[in-house]
Amino acid sequence: MAEVTASTTEIDIINALAASLGTATISGVDVFADVHVSLSEEFSFGTQFISSPLVVVQYINTEEFDLTDLRRGRLIKGELILAAKKNTQQAATQEVFRLMNVAKNAIFATPPSDAEAFSTQPDDDLHRAVVFGEPETDNTSNHPWSIMTLPFEIANVIANVTSH
Repeated sequence: MAEVTASTTEIDIINALAASLGTATISGVDVFADVHVSLSEEFSFGTQFISSPLVVVQYINTEEFDLTDLRRGRLIKGELILAAKKNTQQAATQEVFRLMNVAKNAIFATPPSDAEAFSTQPDDDLHRAVVFGEPETDNTSNHPWSIMTLPFEIANVIANVTSH
């Protein structure tokens, strides 16, 4: 039987995102009161929203692509769940938009070390190292909380099909 190894690159990337968010400060003050990591949807929505503001870094899945040089391109997909509690719904909604910008800035400033852009073919679009999707807010059912989900993709390249 062949000797095999396995990595935890997806988890390492998710943890690196959480670390970036956990160290985000404005004028020396921590931005997030709590940072959670979730590998399942049940945990994220079961998280008790106690401390405000908070963020959950949720892993969703990994998509793989064959690259032209026998390496494998991977997109680690997930979402940030940002939550803020304020006295009014309008203030909470404004706060989650501010938190979204802080989160993007923190992750772009210190991206995961394993993040690497790739293209599947010479003429294809480039899969950037860090990409954020369109945010969605839910401020109807959680008053005085406002919750935003912000999809993300982190590109990663591994050496070959046995480098997982």
